[in-house]
Amino acid sequence: MIRSLRKKFVLIAMICLICVTTVLIAAINVANYLRTDRRCEDLMDMITVQKPSEEPSAEEAIPPKLPKPDNDGKDRPWFSGKHEDFKSISITPETEFTTRWFSVTFSAGEVVSVSMDRIASVSSEKGEAYARTALRSGDRSGYQDVYKYRIVSENDTETVYFLNCENEFQHALSLLITTVLIGLAVLILLLILLTLFSRRAVKPVIENMERQRRFITDAGHELKTPLAIISADTDVLSLTGESNEWVESIRNQTKRMEQLVQDLLTLARSEETPVGEFASFSFSDAVLDTAMPFETLAAARGKRLKLEIAPDISLQGDEGALRRLISILMENALKHSDGDCEIFLSLRREGKRVVLEQKNPCTPLPSPSDLERLFDRFYRPDTSRSRDGGGYGIGLSIARSIVEAHKGKIRATAEGNCICFTVIF
Repeated sequence: MIRSLRKKFVLIAMICLICVTTVLIAAINVANYLRTDRRCEDLMDMITVQKPSEEPSAEEAIPPKLPKPDNDGKDRPWFSGKHEDFKSISITPETEFTTRWFSVTFSAGEVVSVSMDRIASVSSEKGEAYARTALRSGDRSGYQDVYKYRIVSENDTETVYFLNCENEFQHALSLLITTVLIGLAVLILLLILLTLFSRRAVKPVIENMERQRRFITDAGHELKTPLAIISADTDVLSLTGESNEWVESIRNQTKRMEQLVQDLLTLARSEETPVGEFASFSFSDAVLDTAMPFETLAAARGKRLKLEIAPDISLQGDEGALRRLISILMENALKHSDGDCEIFLSLRREGKRVVLEQKNPCTPLPSPSDLERLFDRFYRPDTSRSRDGGGYGIGLSIARSIVEAHKGKIRATAEGNCICFTVIF
């Protein structure tokens, strides 16, 4: 139980941390991508605002310089915009030389000019191929490989500008890898810390459960003595005088109290040590041997017991505890099934799973919310676990603890007019 609580605490905490870390990493990288794309857009704006009208002279062919704050108008800038229009870019004297781009101009579908003087990694032929692909795409802007392109129409020509964004993409990818690695390292560190301190975190819950279990055990043992005395006194009264309805009522209620005390002690023991030693045994034989005696009890109450037990099914577990599980299911079916009906019990193998199923008619059926709570201790909806049946709402709680101790699952479902308990190992 303690180990299970610690595992659940660590699991829930890690799921929350993984979600938060994932959202944080995604937010950082999405914001960085948007900033990178904005920078590429601004660089593209700086490139496309140029409007060369004629071939540059030999003097103008000299690589231009960025305008200085005290520009006297003699330097021709490499772009025609204003610095303050491009706030996402830090413009320095090196910006001109670190920005790699080229352009291809078309007229009537034919190439009329190719400008490759600001890039060395792309040939004219490859540049034309990029440009034709961009035109065929139908988009006015987008990405091809590591190049951002934009199509600018002017008069009867279309110019396709390409900006090399490889450095920006490399920086974005580097940030992504770095944040993911840091996130993984943080999660591993937190997993180690949570594992080390999980015992301290669940200690108050464990102490509360221990106090509750001790209270049930102590109260059960303390109640045994007065109940034994009441039972003995009742027997003396019936021997010394005439037996009457009051004496019989005392005897019946005493038996019910003794059964309740026994169930409480069984529940406390099942939560502390729900099963004993595990060993391999024939589960088919155990189910058949345990269920067969209930056939006579069912017939005495006008009910029929139908068994479908697949042979040669073995299981690794505590045979005594699993026999107790079958008895609980059969007792529950006899108490809460309709008068003249058929109680069904089956055992089968589905792949690697072993499925035990018990089904019986029950009118009216528990509501979906009641089905979820049938395995809670002392919970008895009026429709299926009434006091007239003699139960206290403990049996199915014991059944669940046995199943969970064997790493199995138990659930209750409604099928037609029947209630069905399914156990999967």
